[in-house]
This record gives sequence, C-alpha cells and structure tokens, in this order.
Amino acid sequence: MKDFEKLKEHIKKHVKLGVQLRNDGRITYDLDEEQIHCPFHGVDNKKSARYYRETDTIYCWVCKKVWDILSFTSEKRGSNLREAINYLVDFNRLDISAVPEQVDALIQGITGPQKVELDHKKIFLMQLHDYIISLREKIELEKYNRLVFSYMTLKYSVTDDKFMGVCNSFNEALLRITKEIKNGK
Repeated sequence: MKDFEKLKEHIKKHVKLGVQLRNDGRITYDLDEEQIHCPFHGVDNKKSARYYRETDTIYCWVCKKVWDILSFTSEKRGSNLREAINYLVDFNRLDISAVPEQVDALIQGITGPQKVELDHKKIFLMQLHDYIISLREKIELEKYNRLVFSYMTLKYSVTDDKFMGVCNSFNEALLRITKEIKNGK
C-alpha cells in the first residue's frame, strides 16, 4: 500500500482542480480568481463560490466549505477519499511508482520534509497484523480468533515496558503454529 500522505501530495502536484473546472466549463482558467456557481449545494442563483488558482481550491460562501482536487472529486463522485484517489490515479493514468510504500515511508522516517525516529513498535505490529491475516485460511477458526484477540490485546492493552516480553511469547506461539502448518496438523 502506498504512503497515503505522499500519494495525496503526488496527485495534487499532477492533477489540477482548475483544469477539471475548465474542462467542465465552470471557469476560463485565465484569471487568478474566478467566481463560479457552487457545484454542490443545488440551485445557485448567484455565483456563491470562488476558484483560487494560487491554492487550486474552491470556497463556497453558502456551504462554508473548501474543496481541493481530492475533496472535490470525492464529493462529486459520492465516494470516500481513498476511492477518489484511486479514481484520479486511474482516470489520469498517473505513474505512482515513485510514491513510497507505507512501510518504506515508516522505515525511512518520512513524514514530510523532516525525519522522525523510527517506531519499531508500529512496524512490528503492522508486520504481525499482515502475518496473522495470512494465516486465516491455514488454521482453525478458533485458533485464528485467539490470535486476533491476542494481537488486539498486544496492540491496545500492553504497556510499553512489557511490550517486548509479550512479543516474545507471541512469537513463540506463532512459531508453534507455523510448524503445525508445515507438518500438516
């Protein structure tokens, strides 16, 4: 999965709301600011919204809302933000290969321009989550449910000072389960 924040930045850099509005016939895209009919609140006798080229956003004085390319697409399509992102990537045939994967971004400490300290607990929990899901079809439902419960306990209830001890116990249980799978039990 791509790093969500980096993916949003990539889309905003390569897909312009102003171009979309010009293609829809809402603006000329010749001016820095243009008054438009709001595309969302229904009948708009007066042009109650304004497009701002500098920020590539719309503001409506009736709705009291601001839209960028992502929120505009989401509302226009009646979808959530992730669906809007997928649509924009597909529709505009964006190459997102340069956008880092989420785990890569965590490992590299990318959270914008500054570096942050690596959070091993988050990475461990993400890897553990993925591994448990991969076991779903390979083990009995009761065992799977116990693993999920243990994972949730580890994630939400175990204090930081006891985290590594509980992780070691969890790893031992996973090793036993993995051996059972390999041995066909």
